[in-house]
Amino acid sequence: MVFSRFNIFEESQDYSVIFNTFNKVVTVLSDQDSRMLRFDLKSKVSIGEGLGKFLIEKGVLISKDEDELQKLMQKNHNNKDILNLYLVPTNKCNLNCRYCFMKSNPSCSDSADLVSDTVEFLKDNVHKYNGINIVWFGGEPLLAIDKMEEITSALKNEIEQNIFYSSTVITNGVLLDQANVLRLQEIGVKRVQIVVDCMLLGNDEYSSFGYEKFYSNIKNVCGKMETILRVDYENIERAEVKSLFEDLIKSGYGDKVQIYLSSRNGAELSRAREYFDNIIHALKKVVTMGMKYAYSVYNPSLACAVVYDGHYIVDSSGNIYKCALQIGKPQESVGTLKEGIEEDRLSKWQLMNAFTETSCMSCSIYDTCKNNKDAKRWGLGLVNILV
Repeated sequence: MVFSRFNIFEESQDYSVIFNTFNKVVTVLSDQDSRMLRFDLKSKVSIGEGLGKFLIEKGVLISKDEDELQKLMQKNHNNKDILNLYLVPTNKCNLNCRYCFMKSNPSCSDSADLVSDTVEFLKDNVHKYNGINIVWFGGEPLLAIDKMEEITSALKNEIEQNIFYSSTVITNGVLLDQANVLRLQEIGVKRVQIVVDCMLLGNDEYSSFGYEKFYSNIKNVCGKMETILRVDYENIERAEVKSLFEDLIKSGYGDKVQIYLSSRNGAELSRAREYFDNIIHALKKVVTMGMKYAYSVYNPSLACAVVYDGHYIVDSSGNIYKCALQIGKPQESVGTLKEGIEEDRLSKWQLMNAFTETSCMSCSIYDTCKNNKDAKRWGLGLVNILV
């Protein structure tokens, strides 16, 4: 294994900050872990478990023979290798988080034809791709786990065995009992992201559920699927979050979960330096607490995944979007499950192809920039931060 060509490093006495501009992942390693990793790489020791596995998953470490420029070609918006679908099986939720951009709550309604329309859409489109990646979110998707099972069953009947398939669930964790964890495994879910903020912060409904049950549900997933705890970086020093991390470490689960630091406000170009500094500070706090596998995704609004073909978000009414922030605004959709994708609506989201500009190809922030003037300004600001 070797370090990715798209890594940017910042070394200090106690920590190593690594930003992988290909996957937009930033992570922090303790000085001890960093030195051990570099020694293992230099010694050509086999790296496949623990920290090494984590860094391989995030793209920080790659195979020596891997062609990263070819990966860029495949990732470019002209490529339709993978169909990425963010599916909302229900917009209902058993919580009522005040910050939810989906405005989900227990009284939300869904389309009665959602399952049949989704199945027909997949039948019409899945054969155009070499793989499919589904992310279930909501609402609370586990309220509609029966729909997830029905859609997945129909999908698997359509795809050939050699087609890549991946599935992730984003959940508030309330319904992650052992029975539902087993059902998720049976439909091929490999990754569960649990939004810690909705359970521990600002929810009256949480009092009827309780911390012990929430903590037990996290342990139900650990070891069975990749487990990610998502926390807003501004909440990382809240007493409830600290207690959760301490309990996980004491129980031997500290190295069985990943901590993903997010932000409800996003990484605005105008405050890139401030935001990046805050993320790094929060990651160092997490590592200091003893949670080894901590990362964030640092992606400016002008370089998000909407530029890629084959990337769509489907709401519980059957509207198809390129951006999750547009959900609830049908006029901003690019089509519907019933009618399919409308090319004239899709075209507004398609950006220029920067692969024709050879001066970009050797740049470590190329995939973040995509030759976009404003994103370039953000990228140069990032280089000034780290270099």
